[in-house]
Amino acid sequence: REGIQVFATMCCCNVRPDHYTFPCVLKACSCSGNIVIGKKIHGSATRVGLSSTLFVGNGLVSMYGKCGFLSEARLVLDEMSRRDV
Repeated sequence: REGIQVFATMCCCNVRPDHYTFPCVLKACSCSGNIVIGKKIHGSATRVGLSSTLFVGNGLVSMYGKCGFLSEARLVLDEMSRRDV
């Protein structure tokens, strides 16, 4: 929950999240089961062009999978240009 609050504060202060920030906040979303915020984070990552990078993509797949949204996890996986196990 604290990670989500820090992310929101960063956005309010015009601090641009990077490919390290997104996976951390996505993990916070998956641990809390907060898919609504997770989808908003996904949108933010897409807007800045990071949703298909390895770290962010893995975070998205993990978040969607842990929240039970397997079709969304698969869509993210299919869009990733590079994959890791």
